[in-house]
Amino acid sequence: MVDKGTLVEFKHQGQPRLGVVDRPEGKKNWVVIDAQGQSHTLHPRDMVYEISGATFKPADIEAFLVEAEPYLDPSSLEVAWELLQEAEESTDPASLAMLLFSDQSPPLCYAAYRLLTKIKFISRRREIALSPDPLRR
Repeated sequence: MVDKGTLVEFKHQGQPRLGVVDRPEGKKNWVVIDAQGQSHTLHPRDMVYEISGATFKPADIEAFLVEAEPYLDPSSLEVAWELLQEAEESTDPASLAMLLFSDQSPPLCYAAYRLLTKIKFISRRREIALSPDPLRR
């Protein structure tokens, strides 16, 4: 269950988009407002990533993305991959953010999540993980 003010990523016309949870809609769905003020009615399974650690308003989305943008360098994953292979460990967005950026603020965890989605190591539980051994996902 998500709370009002939670920032979530969802797919809109096949593209990732951020929105802020506004209110419940019926028994299971939620109304999410994107940066352009558009409402989207989503089932919780349509929310592919939840940004925790803060409460947001739709007006905060652009600044959030601007803060995350400099950390979306794919070469960062090469460094993480090498470290994880040596340690033989898997990771999640928060752990990867700490490993790469020495910080687990919401924008940096989101940047780590976006980096992980680029390599498509997604487990069945919808948790994103990077593992040096593809069979250990």
